[in-house]
Amino acid sequence: YYPLRLEPYSRAALTLQDGKFDKTDRLFKSIESSWRSSSSENLQDVRELIPEFFYLPEFLRNSNRFDFGVTQKNVPVHHVELPPWAKGDAREFVRLHRQALESLEVSHKLHLWIDLVFGSKQQGEPARKAQNVFVHVTYEGAIDIDEITDPIVREATIAQIQNFGVTPSRIFKADHPARQVPFIFYRYVSNAPGAIEDKSNISIEFPATAWHAPVYTPPLSVVGLPQHSLLQPAGAVGDYCNGQPVGDATLVLKTSVSTTLKGVEAVPRGCVLLGGAGHRYFRYGIAGVGGVLYLHQHGAKGRDGDRVLSIHEGLGAGSITSVGLSHCSQILVTGSSQGRLRSWQIKNDLKAGTTGAKGSLTQSLTQAAALPVTLALRHKFGGGHDGAVTIVRVASDHGFVVSGGVDRRVLLWNLHSGVFLRLLGGHTSAISSIDVNQKNGDIVTLSGDNLRLWSCNGDALAFVNTVVPALSSVDAGPFAVRAPQSPATVAVSTHASEWLDDGGVIVTGHQNGGICIWSLRHPSDMVEKARAGGGTIASPKSKDLGGGFLLPKFHFPTSNMHRAGISFLKVVSKGRELLVGDTVGKVSRWAVLRLEELPEEDALRLRQISAF
Repeated sequence: YYPLRLEPYSRAALTLQDGKFDKTDRLFKSIESSWRSSSSENLQDVRELIPEFFYLPEFLRNSNRFDFGVTQKNVPVHHVELPPWAKGDAREFVRLHRQALESLEVSHKLHLWIDLVFGSKQQGEPARKAQNVFVHVTYEGAIDIDEITDPIVREATIAQIQNFGVTPSRIFKADHPARQVPFIFYRYVSNAPGAIEDKSNISIEFPATAWHAPVYTPPLSVVGLPQHSLLQPAGAVGDYCNGQPVGDATLVLKTSVSTTLKGVEAVPRGCVLLGGAGHRYFRYGIAGVGGVLYLHQHGAKGRDGDRVLSIHEGLGAGSITSVGLSHCSQILVTGSSQGRLRSWQIKNDLKAGTTGAKGSLTQSLTQAAALPVTLALRHKFGGGHDGAVTIVRVASDHGFVVSGGVDRRVLLWNLHSGVFLRLLGGHTSAISSIDVNQKNGDIVTLSGDNLRLWSCNGDALAFVNTVVPALSSVDAGPFAVRAPQSPATVAVSTHASEWLDDGGVIVTGHQNGGICIWSLRHPSDMVEKARAGGGTIASPKSKDLGGGFLLPKFHFPTSNMHRAGISFLKVVSKGRELLVGDTVGKVSRWAVLRLEELPEEDALRLRQISAF
């Protein structure tokens, strides 16, 4: 019913109705009419919201242009009609819907829903009082199909159950307790007679930050002050690439007799680290050598001590100019100087390992770290770029690959078939940086000075010129955010959830060694803010640029550590740290400032300052 506009549900609906869609007036066509039907007009309408209401705006659009006909009032049915607060934008509807679902208001009342579905108000008199009664055959244990001997009655009963669904098993018989959500900032009010409320009497409960960190705090934001990103050095800067531009880096655990510390492992441009146990990396793009990959293992004495574990030749015509790895390091995609892409399955070459008695897990991982790998061809991608592929990213969680080239094009491919999906157009220079949000599939592209944010379905979400952004953040005194005045050289996603408004969504590195964190502002938020301030804000005129705004959320020069241009960025430690690498081989770690590290007066002041 709800996902009617998406395949394969469209085809299933046609099959169910003998090649035609259901009567137009019975189709899902309006949020308002569906709400009226389920809440008051139709007692048989017991449909619940499906997960797509909270993450997939495409199910509300008729992008495939199906002909659903016209209603009895001669109104054609096309896209789903949305409430006024969605401003006609399906993405805005889903974003605000998800935001409401994740809100503290819902958290406080979640136990009431549990009582209705799984608990004390599912059956009996409490269910009747709560108007929570369904067809009797849908309840668990209400009827035994095997005891029905009449085949006609049996089939009719099964059909009725399939039509109305099955009520979940009852888990709780007592009322479920309400969820207790701790607050970080408290205002204490005296109960003494005649006491006057002091609105400035606010206290900070630092232990509550542990509860808010994993859910309600965006990446690279201060827990308790999600509208602010404040970073500080988390370790000494070091030259990890012998003066060469940093191409990839990660955090590794370094264990000594008494402690376990986080350390940095990095490789130069033209290399990509192979995740998992050990310290292996692929090297590619060697001058004069075509279609070859080398698998290395870090040595104990720096880069000079690295050894070659395996050599992979004949991986395609032309030299390999870019490599992308899946999150699990099991799939590798290569891009060539001739614009072609291929995907490969990575497997440890167990035949090259040593055999013997079974050891500990640590020993097994150590042995695996020294193993060469085999590469088995999965797909040759159809078509490609007109020129060298500059960057490849593999989004295995979302099933696609995204590539950029010197031809100024960004292409999306099906990871599992190699089939071309769509073009992300409008770039005016070679693609220098691409990244994919692991949580929602949004794509970040950098071309020259232009930074763009896209959905994985090709919708342009936002655009900004990184040197001279159209908008600036508000002045917050010593905490003011200044827009970067240097061209961007690299851009990565922070992997923020789309419903966390206050968080940064993109991090850029610049030629002057600076770093900027960008937040996404939606048109509805901007309009409301402008109205509150008595002003207006103009949105981009071209639909190709997207309807959102990218604003500098946090900008800091790293000249004390990086005097050269930034070549690498990576958000690590579940969004609490940032790795920064530059063109002369130096890598630094930055960590989000903790609330308890701020002077209390600064924390209270920042609490009053909006992110926009």
